[in-house]
Amino acid sequence: MNEHQKRLTKILAGEAVFESRIKDHRCNFLDFQSKPFALYGLGECSHWFHEIGMKRNGIMPIIALDQNPVYDNWRGIRTSTPADFASNSDLIISNLDVIVSIGNRATFDVIKEYLLGLGFEKIHFLHDFYEFHSFFVWKAKEVDDRIAMNINNFRRSYSLLSDDLSKEIFCRLLQVHVRKIPLDIPASARNQQYFPDDIFLTKGHDNYVCCGAYDGENIRMLASRVGRATSIICFEPEEKIFPKLQSCAKKHIGATAQEIICLNRAVYDKDGIVSFCSNSGLGSRIDANGDRKVECSKLDTALQNHDVSFISMDIEGAEVPAINGAKKIIEKLKPDLGVCVYHYPEQVADVICAIDEIDQEYSFFIRNYTGYLTETVVYATQNSVDFDPNTS
Repeated sequence: MNEHQKRLTKILAGEAVFESRIKDHRCNFLDFQSKPFALYGLGECSHWFHEIGMKRNGIMPIIALDQNPVYDNWRGIRTSTPADFASNSDLIISNLDVIVSIGNRATFDVIKEYLLGLGFEKIHFLHDFYEFHSFFVWKAKEVDDRIAMNINNFRRSYSLLSDDLSKEIFCRLLQVHVRKIPLDIPASARNQQYFPDDIFLTKGHDNYVCCGAYDGENIRMLASRVGRATSIICFEPEEKIFPKLQSCAKKHIGATAQEIICLNRAVYDKDGIVSFCSNSGLGSRIDANGDRKVECSKLDTALQNHDVSFISMDIEGAEVPAINGAKKIIEKLKPDLGVCVYHYPEQVADVICAIDEIDQEYSFFIRNYTGYLTETVVYATQNSVDFDPNTS
């Protein structure tokens, strides 16, 4: 057994191979059900705190802090600047916990020093709560059971990884789920997601299929990172978002790609109608308990008359069925793949094994684009080698 395999074995046995930076770890948000606390940061991440902390776990801050509050209240909670609150509150602010809802640890470290200077002492990073890293499967027993049931797949998929960075990201991701204590994940620049500098994609993006296209963000990224493609085909089932995708496509057709096709449907392992969840706040997705119905397609059906060089997927946990629904395309055209694997604990193993079962000629890499578990992507490409842009 080599050192990499030993590391994986230790993690699966519950050992901490990687040291957490969290000094005052709290296992879950429920610690804050019985004590007052403040939320700091009312930007994008505050949405996730509202969904996971407030709606799911029933915790409620007494104040919402931000350097520049846009409104007098946020989600029904009074807002204030930290300085005004520290100066005017009747509370002893050194006893008040603060959860900082900010995107990266470097920014958190700066904010923490600022809050300490105002007299706050109990300052926590939103990303240091395990529930933030596992949106759809977070209960400890269920996580443990799912990992235990998939140990062989974890071992198999790990053995297929092509570089040390991929192996480290894989192990850190797995340790977070095994121990329920978040770790910092080595991260690449966010604008490299699906367009990596350090992985040579054999087929590239000339005929790009984007599953979970949202408002066209990857069309814009392709224009910025690649410049131009022959075709882009986008799948987006959320009816409220789809018009934005169409608008983006209209602006880019001709300049970014000769052809841009937008399809208002989900990607799955069958053609037909499925239940769909669009109101949970945690990502629109196929769900048996969903609030409405949407059309879905197999890629093998939808793309049978199209060339395909690269497929990206961020479809909220339906990635493995979608891969299985693209079996013929993968076998015939052998496109490069970029598949998100952060939606449930064993997804990284499931995705790698699913692709390998279809075609064993793929090489696998993993990259992360946030520094925490969200936006972790498995890349699969054939005859691929590590790529140094400085030598190209």
